[in-house]
Amino acid sequence: MHYTVQTHSNGREAQFETELAMHSAGRHLALEDLNLDAGEIEIDSGRIKLDSGLRCTSNKAVFVAGDSAQHGPAPDARRHA
Repeated sequence: MHYTVQTHSNGREAQFETELAMHSAGRHLALEDLNLDAGEIEIDSGRIKLDSGLRCTSNKAVFVAGDSAQHGPAPDARRHA
């Protein structure tokens, strides 16, 4: 199954296709139960390590946003959609 994800932030819109979409807001981080080692996903100070495009630095197949992200959306995030 494929999903179309649409984003709207700071007057900008973006849309992309994906096979998996996950949303979590206002929750306590619960990364310890996710077995991130199996996905080769590195953590720094309790958050997933990311590049400027919100891609996990240790596993380029993983994108992260929200509370578990090491930092917020990149100013050029539309470019990565």
